[in-house]
Amino acid sequence: MVSKKVVVSSVLILLLVIPVVLLVKEIIYASQFPPPGSGPYSISKKDIELECQSLCPLEKREDLIVLSETVEYCTKTFSYDVISDGAVVTLYEQGYDSFCEDGIFCFHMLEDEECEVDGEPLDADLCREKMCEYFTLHEFPGEFEEFEDGEDLVQAVEERIHRIMEDRKGSCDLEELEDASGLKIDTWYSKSGSEDFVLDDTGICGEKWVEKAEEVHDELGGR
Repeated sequence: MVSKKVVVSSVLILLLVIPVVLLVKEIIYASQFPPPGSGPYSISKKDIELECQSLCPLEKREDLIVLSETVEYCTKTFSYDVISDGAVVTLYEQGYDSFCEDGIFCFHMLEDEECEVDGEPLDADLCREKMCEYFTLHEFPGEFEEFEDGEDLVQAVEERIHRIMEDRKGSCDLEELEDASGLKIDTWYSKSGSEDFVLDDTGICGEKWVEKAEEVHDELGGR
């Protein structure tokens, strides 16, 4: 016959073990389905900076390789909970270099002198220029024979660049920022004039690349 002491001891053991088992299950579950602010979002600012430094193109090599690596650097994005609120959808305002926490580019994280191409900081403006060069002269957005002329080619290039940056800039609004007096704040994404990533009547690449595209089109024969 089992004594009362044994029964009581068994019950006490179960009462101690069950919470431990439940805690272990909770830890395993949490590791499989990390909440906002953890998992991929727990990447540190230092981690991003190190990866961006590794992506910064090394010059003194074939120009097209450097250009290709430049485009890779310019289009790489990260999610980072900058303000530590457990989410990565916040607009982080810092004037021209404002960004969305789920669309942080390397040019937001590195100082100008930390990554340079052709002796210039590889910032958003130079990234736009290099993307125009790459897609206009080397990696055409479609079969080259599809384009009527240089202007037609550059229009397709601008559409491609816009789609890339629109898809990767994050979920916040970078086009309607205003200062305290209500004046619009230009950002790297939505500068006034033609030099921006917004697809409108002013374009992204500008007339310079239309002229270069005409030369390429004539050289390759067009249609």
